[in-house]
Amino acid sequence: MSTHSSLLIMVSVCTLVTGCSKPKLDVVKYTETRIQEMMKSEKLAQVDAIEFLEEGGFYVETRGFDDPPFDKPHVIPLLKTLSEEFEFQWVALTGKGDKSYKAYDIVTEIPIGTSKKKVQLRLEELQKEFPGDILQSWGENWFSLSFNDVETSKLLAEED
Repeated sequence: MSTHSSLLIMVSVCTLVTGCSKPKLDVVKYTETRIQEMMKSEKLAQVDAIEFLEEGGFYVETRGFDDPPFDKPHVIPLLKTLSEEFEFQWVALTGKGDKSYKAYDIVTEIPIGTSKKKVQLRLEELQKEFPGDILQSWGENWFSLSFNDVETSKLLAEED
């Protein structure tokens, strides 16, 4: 057997034993890095998320300005509830320098001693009454929330 054939067999066996899948993405590390980079971005402003939404800014994009609002009746109460229960300080990341009314992300630092599991369980409870989906992205020290309105949630469910 030639050296080339032996090498080919060895590589094939190693591939079978170890698998040939891509390395797994560390979602926690990725999320933490993404949030940290956004927080450092000179193109984004950091503003109080609840005040931003109360003053007419928006996070959940609907199809047009004629659509019923989603943030004020649903997202703001959710953020306030979580702030009261877990002492979160929500930050909206918006465009800097332009009178931006759109938040690109809503994030909060996880206070020291706060159980991520308790927050996740509470979000699971709140999801039952929330019209649409509450989407969570967890980092090590930060996490962000995104939301789908009812119509988007139904549309995505149909695609599955």
